Amino acid sequence: MTIKEVPQAAARRWYQYSLRSLLWAVLGFSVGCAWLGIKLEDARLQRKAIADFQRLGGHLDCETEDTVKTWWKRQVDYWFGVNVRSAYLPENSQVSDISLLGELGQLRSIELHVTPVHDLSPLRRLRFLEYLRLDDSNASDLSPLSELTNLKYLDLSRTPVQDLAPLANLRNLEQLFIEETAVEDLTPLICMTRLRDLRLGTTRVKSLAPVAGLINLQRLAMGETNVSELAPLTSLQKLESLYLNHTRVRDISALAQLKSLKVLYLQGNGIRDLSALANLTELQEIQLGNTAVEDLSPLVNLTNLRTLNLSATRVKNVAPLAALVSLGYLNLKDTSIGEEQIISLKKALPDCCISYTKSKITTILRAKGQTDNKLQEIDDLSDH
Repeated sequence: MTIKEVPQAAARRWYQYSLRSLLWAVLGFSVGCAWLGIKLEDARLQRKAIADFQRLGGHLDCETEDTVKTWWKRQVDYWFGVNVRSAYLPENSQVSDISLLGELGQLRSIELHVTPVHDLSPLRRLRFLEYLRLDDSNASDLSPLSELTNLKYLDLSRTPVQDLAPLANLRNLEQLFIEETAVEDLTPLICMTRLRDLRLGTTRVKSLAPVAGLINLQRLAMGETNVSELAPLTSLQKLESLYLNHTRVRDISALAQLKSLKVLYLQGNGIRDLSALANLTELQEIQLGNTAVEDLSPLVNLTNLRTLNLSATRVKNVAPLAALVSLGYLNLKDTSIGEEQIISLKKALPDCCISYTKSKITTILRAKGQTDNKLQEIDDLSDH
């Protein structure tokens, strides 16, 4: 019996590769090396950016702040970088150039409030950014933010911003603050249907029409604006807090549809009729100071009301308030309500703290348990 001889060519088959396989292997190796080179360079730039930013007084936080890192973990972080998630410049910092932040592509949160920062172009690359504070900065051109579609929180209060058009595609925004700016047109907000909190007090806004579709709004603040028409608010069924102090509003009938309202600020307006509030039984706080309100009967069913400000109004009869069993604080300063009515109301609401004006003395009838339930006189605030 003889052993069949294996041809030499067959014996070498496992060690032979085609030219195509060799090219694929070289390509794969080259791509891997290129990727590694890019990662190492990114890590080097990140290390430099972190060091320079901290040298300027900035603070950075990483995704994990391990108190004890293994040697291996320290090497990986050094050569491949760390996930820097938040950056913060202290208030009143003199730093205006934030180009270093452009190298920290994983940033989720940046706070630059009360700084001289004005050029936002380095933020253009930060596609993961979710939280950005620019209030009290010098930022005016928002175009670098136009593609930061992951933003959820943006504060532009007290900045030179006038045009919100670059924000039109930021549909994930949940909180937007533009208080004390020169903004007038809210049209860019039309598609921001995830907004829950919008603050535009002390702006040039007149029309609320663009707000009508923001059906998830829970808080809307627009005090000290030229707003006069509230009809666009009727669709905001989730609205819980509404601030309309010192506007041009005279008619609040549109508010009758807002059944979820809990906090309502109307002070400083020419409001007379409160009938729109009659069925808003979720209300817990109403501010009506410095209005033309006289008749309180529409409030008789608001048994969840805890705070009511009627200072400097035309109210003459507080008897309807006797039914407000949850009322904890009532402000009647600078009204014509006499002490006799106050004492009668106090009997009906023994746990309510009532503040009112008697000649030049501000008198507080405190809730039971705070004092011996007697009148306590305090010097008028104007005397201090």
